[in-house]
Amino acid sequence: MLGGTVVLLRPHGHMDFHYLSTTIQQHQVTSINVVPSFMTTFFDYLTETNRLIRLSNVQSLGFFGEAINCAILAKMDKHFGRSKIRFYNLYGPAECTLGAIYHRVSGMDI
Repeated sequence: MLGGTVVLLRPHGHMDFHYLSTTIQQHQVTSINVVPSFMTTFFDYLTETNRLIRLSNVQSLGFFGEAINCAILAKMDKHFGRSKIRFYNLYGPAECTLGAIYHRVSGMDI
């Protein structure tokens, strides 16, 4: 990543999906790193409320902290396509490093 800007949420803002999705859209966020279970719930919310457009600027989605749920990847891939959003599986020691190594998820992984 080069020339990016970090967007910080208000305290507990990640629990308010309307606020979170609006912030992502308003600040044209291009890269997000989350645990898979959170993204599953967030993606379901965006789908049910017809707000998936709010992720239209996202180009890279990294998953860390737990095993990736292939079902959510398949749903997102069906909606966005791998040409739109690149999915990454991140791994690193929990205390200090978000992602020491990563794997770009391909269609063969889903």
